Amino acid sequence: MSSFQVEDIMSQRLTIQLFDYDLFKPHDFLGLGEFPLIGLEPDHQADIWIDLRKDLKSMELKSEGKVHLRILYKSLSVENQDN
Repeated sequence: MSSFQVEDIMSQRLTIQLFDYDLFKPHDFLGLGEFPLIGLEPDHQADIWIDLRKDLKSMELKSEGKVHLRILYKSLSVENQDN
């Protein structure tokens, strides 16, 4: 599980790069994808599928595959941000 802070959910996007795991040779790049954060609801888990591409410039081209993510958006209160 990973977590990160979001400054502006209205404009930010989650960008992922996916690699396989190889024990004795370099890991292979499988693709990358993006997801707009604007559709996330606080304290609600979202199941999303992201199309993978070779690069972000080829987003209109055929998908190289898909990755399934479960994302939980937790809104921080103003009091917690100062600590």
